[in-house]
Amino acid sequence: MEETTRTVGGFRLVRSLGRGGFGEVFLGERADGTRAAVKLLHTAWAEDADMRRRFTAEVEQARRVSGFCIAAILDADPEAERPWIATEYIEGPTLHQAVAAEGPRTGSALHRLAVSTATALAAI
Repeated sequence: MEETTRTVGGFRLVRSLGRGGFGEVFLGERADGTRAAVKLLHTAWAEDADMRRRFTAEVEQARRVSGFCIAAILDADPEAERPWIATEYIEGPTLHQAVAAEGPRTGSALHRLAVSTATALAAI
């Protein structure tokens, strides 16, 4: 797949942001400039009914908490040939990048990170 020419849900896939157990996440951009993190279910999983069901459940759960403590859902199609979800793209370093550049979180910064993470997990 050539990332710069692939389009999913109106989002042109610009570059890969990372891979996980369910799929790969791309930086996507619409013609109006809207940027999104577009997650595509791995091709191998797209044929697996159980994995499609789990992906659909992930989309439904994300829609229930979207905007409160996770990136807002912009669009999704869990019924597509290759299911996908697009969430708002939030510019910034990953936690791994921040720790590599600035060192581990300590004190009140660590406390804020822990409370924010626990709050998001409880909501989800």
